[in-house]
Amino acid sequence: TVLLAEDDDEIRGHLVRRLAQEGYTVSPCRNAMELESVILRMVAVGAPVLHRMVVLSSFLEWHRPGLEVIADLRQRGIRLPLLIMTDPA
Repeated sequence: TVLLAEDDDEIRGHLVRRLAQEGYTVSPCRNAMELESVILRMVAVGAPVLHRMVVLSSFLEWHRPGLEVIADLRQRGIRLPLLIMTDPA
């Protein structure tokens, strides 16, 4: 399962479709705060999160930066594989 955080609806939709074509189950989130909420809910109900991967796209443009959310989760002992995608422009 991939937890995908992307604030642009069009880009998020494209990434969800492409990842699904590759056989992944995708849980899309609109921003880093929503991503954090999803992960914390999963932990609260005892859902396994370790086999999931987090993909942050355009993480520098969010109200709460994606890296800050990941750092907070790691401080709580929640460690997930992480892939960061960003536009170099």
